[in-house]
Amino acid sequence: MLMDYRGRGPGWCLVSAPGTGHWWKEGLVINFFSSSEKKFGDLVDQVEKTKRQYDIIDNNLDDIREEVDQYLAWLKEKEDLLTRETPRGYSVKEAEAKLAKNNDLRKELEEKRANLENVKQKSDSLIQDLSRVERNMVERWIAKLTTESQKVMDIVDSQNNALAEQAGEKALFQESLDKVNLWLQDKELEVQKLQGVRLASGDVEKQVDKCKTLQSEVNAYQPHLENLRKMVEPLLLDCSPELAAELKHMISEVEDRNEGLLSALKQEQGHLKDHAAARKLFETDVQKVDRWCKETEISCSTEPNLECAIQVLAEQNKHYKNLQNTSQLFASLVKEVEDRGAIFLPEIYDADKVKLEGTLKSTREKYNRVAALIKERADNTETALQSRSQVHDSVTEATDWLNNIQDQIKQLQGTPVGPTTEDANSLLEKYEVYYRKLTFIKHHFYHASSLGDI
Repeated sequence: MLMDYRGRGPGWCLVSAPGTGHWWKEGLVINFFSSSEKKFGDLVDQVEKTKRQYDIIDNNLDDIREEVDQYLAWLKEKEDLLTRETPRGYSVKEAEAKLAKNNDLRKELEEKRANLENVKQKSDSLIQDLSRVERNMVERWIAKLTTESQKVMDIVDSQNNALAEQAGEKALFQESLDKVNLWLQDKELEVQKLQGVRLASGDVEKQVDKCKTLQSEVNAYQPHLENLRKMVEPLLLDCSPELAAELKHMISEVEDRNEGLLSALKQEQGHLKDHAAARKLFETDVQKVDRWCKETEISCSTEPNLECAIQVLAEQNKHYKNLQNTSQLFASLVKEVEDRGAIFLPEIYDADKVKLEGTLKSTREKYNRVAALIKERADNTETALQSRSQVHDSVTEATDWLNNIQDQIKQLQGTPVGPTTEDANSLLEKYEVYYRKLTFIKHHFYHASSLGDI
């Protein structure tokens, strides 16, 4: 609109629009323009106010969008972390650590939900001032944020349930593994005790029975080991190659200990059976020596009669000679007893060592005492028999000689004396020869008699 005050004189003005024009009183025009300027100012103020409001709304929308984007990015990061395939191993501590970390994340999610409520409140305060398009956009933001937050929360809860179950399984496995190792250790100690062999065969047989009992117990325990192997299979699926190898090594050690225990029991059982047989033989031999010593001492308890007929003396000497021959056999038996006892000494208990040493010493002393007694009796009868035999031979020889002389004298007595003195002297000389012979025999008998042999 163009206002022109020229052409009508004072107090008038021309108000015109494109193609038109009217003349108005100046006062009216001024009033009109004053009112229009006021309205225009009010309109400008209102526009500026509205603009400021929209600026605020835009800023708030930007803030909300930034918060939503940050929250979604954080949720995405946690979701990726939760869904990432990471071996959790077989350790209870590792499962508990993972469960604790998830619980911390859950608490953080719950705390983040307070931020979600703040975003919702901000959007609610803006909804009425937003256009439908903006309103729908904000509502989609909030819905997506709520959905993603709940999704991550569900993942955490699902994993926590699984982790709690796995922690229980791993704890059960660790408890079972510890029990198996303690059980194996206990049985290994019992086997070690069996390696100290007792001295008495009856005690060794008890050790054999104990070994058989342990073998039965180990065989009966095999289902526990099989259960342990089954428990390992699912744990291996949740392990890295390194942890899986470590877990397999642990189970392999248990299986090796179990096989070693069964092998040791089988070997020890055979070992103990051999010892029991050796102990029985040792005890039998000791009893043989002891019984022979007692019987021989009884048979030698009476001094041999040396003042008896030579036949009786010979019988006595024969008896003691037989005992000497038997003594030599028992000398070998005593040596075997001592050698076997020397083998036993390093492997038996200290208390049994004292007993064994006492048995060996007693056996040797008994045998030496009896062997010495036999030798003494045999030597005495042998000396007496030799002396008596010499006298007997001499007497026999002298008797034969005397009988021969008697026969010769009888023949001489039947010889007639010749007529001459020479014949008489010759016959006398013959008698003198026989006299000298008889005197010699008399002296020999006297000497033997003085020795007490006849």
